[in-house]
Amino acid sequence: MKHQLRNGSSSAHQRATSHRSETTWTVVGIGLGVFMGFSIGGIGIAIGGTFGIPGLSVPLILAIAFGLLGNRYGISRDRSREGARIKASL
Repeated sequence: MKHQLRNGSSSAHQRATSHRSETTWTVVGIGLGVFMGFSIGGIGIAIGGTFGIPGLSVPLILAIAFGLLGNRYGISRDRSREGARIKASL
C-alpha cells in the first residue's frame, strides 16, 4: 500500500512539473474564484438553497468554475510551447 501511494505521488509530481503552465493557471484560477466569491459574499446561502444543495457557497462555485477556465488556458499554453519545441528540433 505504501509503495502504491509513493508511486502515485511521484507520478503526480512528474505530471505537475512537466505541465507547469497547466498547474500554475489552475491554481491561479482557483485562487481568483475564491477571492471573487468571498468578495461577493452574502449571497452564498441563497444560491446554495436555490439549487437544493445546502452549504454550496459562491466561493466554492466560482473556485470550481475559474479553476476549470484556468486549467484550459494552461493547457493551451503548454500545447503552444510543445509545438514550438517540436518545430525547433526539426
